[in-house]
Amino acid sequence: MTQTRARAAAENNFEKYLEDISGKLSTLDEKFENISEIVHRLEERIESSDNKLDLIIRDNNLKQTFDKVPVSEKEANITFDTNANLILQRRQTHDNNDEAYQKRREIGHFWKKMLNERKQAYWNAIRSESLANTYEQWRHKKEVILPRKYRIKPINKESDEETKIRMTLALQRFDAEITLLRIRVPKYKERFEECDTKMREEITKRYSDNVQSKLLEIWTADVNRESAKSESILESKKKWLDEYERTYGKEIVKKPKG
Repeated sequence: MTQTRARAAAENNFEKYLEDISGKLSTLDEKFENISEIVHRLEERIESSDNKLDLIIRDNNLKQTFDKVPVSEKEANITFDTNANLILQRRQTHDNNDEAYQKRREIGHFWKKMLNERKQAYWNAIRSESLANTYEQWRHKKEVILPRKYRIKPINKESDEETKIRMTLALQRFDAEITLLRIRVPKYKERFEECDTKMREEITKRYSDNVQSKLLEIWTADVNRESAKSESILESKKKWLDEYERTYGKEIVKKPKG
């Protein structure tokens, strides 16, 4: 019994000894991992330091190269002053633009009214002039090309004399429209030019200096944009008239919308 107890106690002591050794080995292993991590970090820092050193060396070489370029103090001051002036000018331009758009909102109702009236008058002017030119070309062709609204339809059992009278009347109406279009062109031009004058007078009366200049610039931009739209529409209508002329008397050409 005594031997059995002694043997059991020895086994327990041995197990504790093994556990103690295992614990110490684990501690050593953790410390080794920590040391490895520290070494790795040191290696990274050394590599980073080498890179920084390389950058410093290259930067110094570049600086030495630039130092060899002769730049007088006067030239340096001119460059600085020029850059500073450009920054101030851009800031001033930005401020002027903001103020100009705010002022345009103050006269927004009048602005839109004048722009719309001008747009309509400009469209009427270029359309009337273009139609008059086209109609005159058609009128002087050997075989007259009549707009669809003036073309006469054949009437059953109508005499040649009656047909001739109706054709004469159609040509007279066609001539009258050409004359009216020619008369209206300068009237429409005067109207849209009057809109420009009124707008400029309103701007110069209310504002001055940079704001006035910027508002006039904005007005011109708005006018050019609307004029370009009208000219684009007119171009599509010209294409339709060209097709109408090409197929006159052969087939019906669908009229464009608008």
